Amino acid sequence: MTIRDFITNPDRYDPVYRETGDYARHDFTVRYNVNDQLTLRTGVVNAFDAEQASWLGTTLYSNFDPFGRRFFVGLNYRPW
Repeated sequence: MTIRDFITNPDRYDPVYRETGDYARHDFTVRYNVNDQLTLRTGVVNAFDAEQASWLGTTLYSNFDPFGRRFFVGLNYRPW
């Protein structure tokens, strides 16, 4: 089975695997400029821990997020 078979013969497969349903991911980032040289960033990805279908359906793999909710912190320092 290749991707070409799936695209050209979609009736060969159970329709449930072609539909992934609605999915929305909410990401939030806060940035604080400490001074002209230092910036602090923090945030959350997939803030509400939305779960998507466990298969790709007809979407691209780049739209698939297997990690769930995650947090991050970052510093940017510009010495000049």
